[in-house]
Amino acid sequence: MEAEKQRVFYADVLRVLAAFAVVVLHVAGDGWKNTAVGSMDWHIYNLYGSLVRWAVPIFVMLSGMFLLDPGKELDTGKIYRKYILRVLIAIVVWGLFYRCTDIAISRYIRHKDISRNAAIVELLEIPFGTAWFHLWYLYMIVGLYVMTPIYRVFTRTASQKECRYLLAVFALFGICLPLLKKGLICIHPRLELNLTVAETVNYTGYFFAGYCFSKASLSKRQKGIVYAVGILSFFIMAVGTAFLSIRGGENTEVLYENLSPVTMLETVMVFILVKSLCGRTSTGRPSATNTTRLISNISSCTFGIYLLHAFVLRVYIMAGVTKLFFSPWLSVPLVSLLIFSVSLSITYLLRKIPVCRWFM
Repeated sequence: MEAEKQRVFYADVLRVLAAFAVVVLHVAGDGWKNTAVGSMDWHIYNLYGSLVRWAVPIFVMLSGMFLLDPGKELDTGKIYRKYILRVLIAIVVWGLFYRCTDIAISRYIRHKDISRNAAIVELLEIPFGTAWFHLWYLYMIVGLYVMTPIYRVFTRTASQKECRYLLAVFALFGICLPLLKKGLICIHPRLELNLTVAETVNYTGYFFAGYCFSKASLSKRQKGIVYAVGILSFFIMAVGTAFLSIRGGENTEVLYENLSPVTMLETVMVFILVKSLCGRTSTGRPSATNTTRLISNISSCTFGIYLLHAFVLRVYIMAGVTKLFFSPWLSVPLVSLLIFSVSLSITYLLRKIPVCRWFM
């Protein structure tokens, strides 16, 4: 979500893909949660959801790719002025927008009485970290930005071997171990595993992974392994989620989590694949093609698309548009494309107003 005079084309492509994947994720997720477990439509929604779980982790990797690069001039003051301040403003503006919209819909469309105390409680959700369901990302990324000056000390001096070690630690203790703990508890309550490394149970691993994989040069064999494991992860997530949900009789999201092993493997595969396909092209040069400029322009709107799409989705759900008259095979991509296009158009127009660039 960062503007660069000399833009990296594969990063722009990843931003656009991730923004669209977030829309697909929420469109499919709405259908998945409101469809009978085990039905044909439910399986289709599950498949789409499994295909795009990498969306948010990719955004985190892209932030780490740029902010942890020692070659980028970035002091603590600039991090707070340019990045943290912008996100904090977005939290306030969009938190108020979504909460006030919710109050208005409840009062004037659903005709529910909203007391003054209830309205105050709604607005108090903003500073307590639950401004709206998808805005959790803003609170998380602020935490990573705050730690960035310290993380950059590591990347300035770390070797490739040390970077690989760091990623292995996060993968083992931050992603695999928590899943193992949940699995053991499901087998028997007494099999509680108390071993934890709290410092690794967050999105810092993806943050560092973005920097490390942006600098890494993988052989064809290594890329082949990454692609094979990533594709396998898609199937494990879809089949595993279906099995656990049908067995338990309710939707089970343990494999859907951003910090699950299969999501991590999907994310790395998507990052490496797009980098390999698009990594030799840059935008911002005289030789840039119309396609690269278009991708660059859409990329600059992805923050706004992320923030706005939930509102557009809500309007469509209330209007019954999300279901359409097609099978989910068609309705999910079509509705997602429609929401993405509307969100992009509104964002593009709003960004023409200078003040709007501060929060989208």
